Amino acid sequence: MIDVKEHLRAYFDKIDPPFDPAGLMREPQPRSVSHRSVGRGVLSAGVAATVVVLAVALPLLFLANPPPTAVEPSVTTIPSVATTEATVLAPTGVLGPFAHLVWSRVESETLSSARVALEGVTSGGPGLVAVGWGQPFVWSSPDGLDWSPARTDDLGEGFDVISWESGLLAVGGQPGVEVWISEDGTDWSPTPQPSAVFEESDVVWSVTEGGPGLVAVGEVVDGPAVVWTSVDALTWERVPHDPETFGTVASMYSVTPGGPGLVAVGAYNATIETGEGCSAENPGLWVECPEPNAAVWTSVDGVEWSRVPHDPAVFGTPEIGSEIFDVAVGESGLVAVGGTPADGAMGWLSTDGLTWIPMPSDPGLFNGDEGMNGVVNTGEGFVAVGQEADRAAAWHSADGVAWTEMNASDEAFGGPMTSAMMDVAVVGPGLVAVGWEWGESSGRTAAVWIAEPGP
Repeated sequence: MIDVKEHLRAYFDKIDPPFDPAGLMREPQPRSVSHRSVGRGVLSAGVAATVVVLAVALPLLFLANPPPTAVEPSVTTIPSVATTEATVLAPTGVLGPFAHLVWSRVESETLSSARVALEGVTSGGPGLVAVGWGQPFVWSSPDGLDWSPARTDDLGEGFDVISWESGLLAVGGQPGVEVWISEDGTDWSPTPQPSAVFEESDVVWSVTEGGPGLVAVGEVVDGPAVVWTSVDALTWERVPHDPETFGTVASMYSVTPGGPGLVAVGAYNATIETGEGCSAENPGLWVECPEPNAAVWTSVDGVEWSRVPHDPAVFGTPEIGSEIFDVAVGESGLVAVGGTPADGAMGWLSTDGLTWIPMPSDPGLFNGDEGMNGVVNTGEGFVAVGQEADRAAAWHSADGVAWTEMNASDEAFGGPMTSAMMDVAVVGPGLVAVGWEWGESSGRTAAVWIAEPGP
């Protein structure tokens, strides 16, 4: 099996000026129509001996509405989501009015010197735990302000972390094991599995409680989507591959309890199924494949899965690709955020996980220069985080339909560095978001923002 990262590094070493491929190996970076870059799609791109194929995605917000209807969806016509009790519980903490929350960036030499892009955050351990791409890949904080690296026995790449009844659980990808556990969020241990469970090219993007106990989703690099299940986080089983469900080249980026039991979101490249792939006539050339399409999968038990039938009007076409990067559940339904290069910032909304409708973006708020990477249910609505015009940004919505950009201090999202928020968690009376910043001399470093009630 070709090591994707090493192949890319060898390729970029020949470029003048040199390019750091570390930025390609992480969760999707928000992109805009005028500032294209490569993100999560690189892990599902084909790498031949002399041809590197990068699937490029442009995460811009999508909104959606429940069952199909000829009437344009509105706040008053969205029925309550039909789902399990656990999926509608409000997160810990009570937020004040969204308009009163103000973002500021945490000033920390420890974070700014850490060559790691933080990808996921959750409440737990000493207070908060975050994971990311780089070393060290696990971080903890008692308050969101003071952060320190956690103790791990091996190298890793963390893409998601959750708190559950036995402590904390982190998942990731190459190199090393894909699952780590901790009782306190400070000391972490890998949970090695047989090679048939986690293969060399597997990447685990997301994990949640559900099914037999725990369900994780991800992909095989340059291959199909994959689901794993566990009853205790120590022993995992790989759900048998069904080509019709999991595709030939597909990715599950996020999973949550909801709908009939569980809902996973991601991307599915149907052109590979029909033989309409892409290739380079001359060895060593970059080629752009047909775009993947947004995709949704559902399951009752975490073991048997089905993919929501593809509708080009909802999930995109190979000419106008789209991907869904995260999904959250609230009283108004399931809200998914992702991107398409054609329609600016949009999203999807569903009441049952089975029927989805994209909503047109607000041109006054989203002009195609924004991207949303993560979304969370605050108990009083939704908050999405991402990037706007090469800097971090955040939005809030009471129902997942109408969105408003959140306030920030003058220095929070601005400055000479490119930055992005990748994930957000509700903590006490506010929010904590994690991501990265880019400096000409320092490269990509860890970044944390907090939103607290303003004056």
